[in-house]
Amino acid sequence: MSDNVIEFPKAELDIDVELEIDDDMVVIEGVTELVDIMLHGFNSAHEVTPEHIMTAMMQLAVIWGFRAGMTPDEIMDLFKRMRVRLEDEDDV
Repeated sequence: MSDNVIEFPKAELDIDVELEIDDDMVVIEGVTELVDIMLHGFNSAHEVTPEHIMTAMMQLAVIWGFRAGMTPDEIMDLFKRMRVRLEDEDDV
């Protein structure tokens, strides 16, 4: 040790990190938050209303349903089974 420098012995670390996301809701919530952040920026930077964004997102839901391998009937069934409720107004 000299001049207020502490020399630590060098040690090799054997660290292995595996990230495993097996909970679909964690992934869905993350994607939702990222898209929401992007859309907030888009909404404030351009003359796009929340209604425009909502309609575009519904269209994208259909497009991504097809990309996920769903049939038109499966996509429509998903929309029909959807229930909307506001749990916390701070989330809006």
